[in-house]
Amino acid sequence: DFAGMDMPIFALKELNVSIPFSQAFCAESNAEAMAFCQNNHNASHHYNDVRTRPTYWPHLTIFVAGPPCQPWSACGAKQGLSDERSTLFNASIVFIEQAWPRTFVLENSARLITFQEGAWLSGVISRLQQAGPGYH
Repeated sequence: DFAGMDMPIFALKELNVSIPFSQAFCAESNAEAMAFCQNNHNASHHYNDVRTRPTYWPHLTIFVAGPPCQPWSACGAKQGLSDERSTLFNASIVFIEQAWPRTFVLENSARLITFQEGAWLSGVISRLQQAGPGYH
């Protein structure tokens, strides 16, 4: 989710990972970034909105998402939950809850640690721990 230029795919290619992999999907709302992904990667499916892509995807080994950080980051408006982009974080959590990838990586702003004195992030972590066996 929130592919940008899909840097995790570049990283896997650059690391010469000996395990064969395929990219199941790419979700990105920015047209230029999506065009870049389509021209440089081989995702089986492309979605321009994480809220409209399927929430279940069987047999995923790894799911990587970087929801918008502007609601939380020092460089953003720091509007937190009042920023409509903050709701997009939930799309990735719902996907994890329903698709049960073997592994997931959610990356975002370090300021999530201090937002609402850590309560919001603690809620996210708790929800993810309840989502599947072995998630922590």
